[in-house]
Amino acid sequence: KALKAHLDAGNTKAKAGEWAAATQEFQQVLASDPRNVQGHVQIGWAYAEQKMWDEAKTHLMSAVALDPNNAGAHANLAWV
Repeated sequence: KALKAHLDAGNTKAKAGEWAAATQEFQQVLASDPRNVQGHVQIGWAYAEQKMWDEAKTHLMSAVALDPNNAGAHANLAWV
C-alpha cells in the first residue's frame, strides 16, 4: 500500500513538472522494492525529463531486464 502511495505521489508531482520531487517518491518505491518494474520505469522517465541520461538509462534497462515485455520501459528506453 505504501508503494502505491509513493507511485501515485510521484506521478502527481511528475504531471505538475516537479521532476526532482517525483524522483524522490520513486526512489522510495525502489528502496522498499528494488525489483518494482513500475518504479524503475517511472524514475527512468523522471530522470530523463531532468536530462540525467545515465541514470534514466540504468533504471529503464533494469525495468526491461525485470519485465522484457514492458512496452513502457522499451518506449522510454528508446527515447533516452
